[in-house]
Amino acid sequence: MIQREIRNEAGEQVIYDNGILQSMYPGNLAMVRGHWVHFVPWFKPREVLILGYGGGTMSKVLRSVWGEDISITGVDTQEPPFKHDKDTIVLQDALKFVQGFPNDNAFDFVMVDVYEGNKIVPFVLGDGFVKECVRLTRDIVAINLIDEPYQPKAYRRAMDLKIIKIVDRNYLYFYKK
Repeated sequence: MIQREIRNEAGEQVIYDNGILQSMYPGNLAMVRGHWVHFVPWFKPREVLILGYGGGTMSKVLRSVWGEDISITGVDTQEPPFKHDKDTIVLQDALKFVQGFPNDNAFDFVMVDVYEGNKIVPFVLGDGFVKECVRLTRDIVAINLIDEPYQPKAYRRAMDLKIIKIVDRNYLYFYKK
């Protein structure tokens, strides 16, 4: 059972699930606190998919770096307590969303941050889910693997992809060949 708590810290509304930092609003501190800054792509994406939207912190960080003219679709199983007005929110399981999404190469950047508390949802580590995420992107898939076994060879072998950035063994990026 996930126990959600929203606290006021340094002028930010901070979401904790089972005591684990999940999101912050308006997200000004996210550039210096948390994992989000590690996921900012080195290019300006036009179309972004965030699987595990949470409270919209990643959207705030992307817009802070690249500007407001990014189209962002966020997928989550719960209504976000905070969101950017321009973001499109889909209330759905991330696996069902990627399996049912009809268009290949629809997004420049796919960010996977699907957790329940401090545990990654098991399907995220499966070949099928990652392959579907890669199908949806023109460029980059980034996966938050904090607290998970580090297995880059298995990912590379399973999807014929090249890992291009690894930060502290917790963040994994793939790009299409």
